[in-house]
Amino acid sequence: MEKAKRVPKNARWTKKKTAALLLLIVVVIASVVFAWLYGLFGVQVVSDYDESRLGVFFLDVGQGDSILIKSPEGRFMLIDAGTNEGGEELVNMLRSYNVETLDYFVLTHADADHVGGADDVLENFEVKTVLSSDVGADTKTWRDVLDAIEREGCADVTVSVGNRYTFSEDCTFTVLGPVDTETDRNNCSVVLRMDYGETSFLFTGDAEKEAEERMLQRNGREALQADVLKVGHHGSSTSTSAEFLEAVSPSYGVISCGKDNKYGHPHQSALDRLSAAGVQVLRTDEMGTVILQSDKEQIYAVGRTVETPLERYIAKLKNWVA
Repeated sequence: MEKAKRVPKNARWTKKKTAALLLLIVVVIASVVFAWLYGLFGVQVVSDYDESRLGVFFLDVGQGDSILIKSPEGRFMLIDAGTNEGGEELVNMLRSYNVETLDYFVLTHADADHVGGADDVLENFEVKTVLSSDVGADTKTWRDVLDAIEREGCADVTVSVGNRYTFSEDCTFTVLGPVDTETDRNNCSVVLRMDYGETSFLFTGDAEKEAEERMLQRNGREALQADVLKVGHHGSSTSTSAEFLEAVSPSYGVISCGKDNKYGHPHQSALDRLSAAGVQVLRTDEMGTVILQSDKEQIYAVGRTVETPLERYIAKLKNWVA
């Protein structure tokens, strides 16, 4: 009787790999069709900025915060202004986006990495209204800011929880914090939720777990829900609690921090909590300025900065096949 020929191991492996790859292709095609039909992924990556959409620019200001918001009508507002050292660079950055007037300039709190460049902004642009809490600081940086506000003669408004402002057509923002100003500066950060159509952004300054708990108690979970979360305190371990993340339920979390900063931001524990909550993290230290847009119905990421949920799913399948 003729002996059966032995099939080389690599041949058997090749057949297995081929079958798995064919399965992968089928699954990917089905996933794309399913997502296209039902819009499951909610966020699209686009190559160019669309002037007809709301734009939110998480500016790369190193170890600090500064967020520029542009309406489809061409109005601008700014949240924080980075560091003292980066003031001139911030001014040039804003000019590159054709900023001439800021309808609102929000100072979340008096820390130098958030308001250091504020006096430069006030001196170089027309600022209609400055919004801040009633918690300042006995520092030269903060005194420079107050002096610039007085010199330029812009309206200086102290916000309270529940205040609501209209930025542009169909775009409003509501003050959710600080709930308690008898605490440290970080937890006195002005926290805003911006709504544009069916989409929302939550800007948290340096709010930490104490402030998060107070906002949950005061505002309720529904008021904090947002598609995009500006992660508090540069991704510090003291911010972004699991309970807070569950309430906000964001698709994206943006962390503004400096590359190789001395504070170790973002902290691994915060990244782990974001990952466990299924939040995709975008970091200015890795990506530079992060630009997101909204057309009132969904969020778009401008440029090749974002790995979409489908891409993450495909990557997992590839790892499984390997």
